[in-house]
Amino acid sequence: MRGPGLNLKETLKSYLAILEPVPEGGYFVRFPDIENALTQGATWEEAFEMATDVLALCLSELPKWPRASKAEKVAAELGEGEAMLSIPVDDRLVFQYQPKERVNVSLPKDFLAKIDGYRASTGQGRSELLAEGGKLYMEQHPVRA
Repeated sequence: MRGPGLNLKETLKSYLAILEPVPEGGYFVRFPDIENALTQGATWEEAFEMATDVLALCLSELPKWPRASKAEKVAAELGEGEAMLSIPVDDRLVFQYQPKERVNVSLPKDFLAKIDGYRASTGQGRSELLAEGGKLYMEQHPVRA
């Protein structure tokens, strides 16, 4: 499922992370392509979850996403004991972290009921669904300048 504000190409995007075992246990995670995208986890699984979260947070703050490095380039820079892992962009998390502005919108009650029924079946929030619908509409009906 696509998130609002993202196109399909961005939705399929991932970034390479470097996992470094730490002496105290667990893993330190960094993204070579994204400054200040740093986290850690006590286990490999937790490190992956935390990496997914920090990636979404950092991307939500960037006006333009950086180009992802090639695996060969990152692999060549790995230190002893480090591992490389591809972390997919979770567009729902990116949406959650993006700055929001509250607006007042009036909709017919029957239409709002349909929206709420649909979003309940998909697990989306009302704002997320409406934002995605607006984004899709604008993509399909571009304004000609």
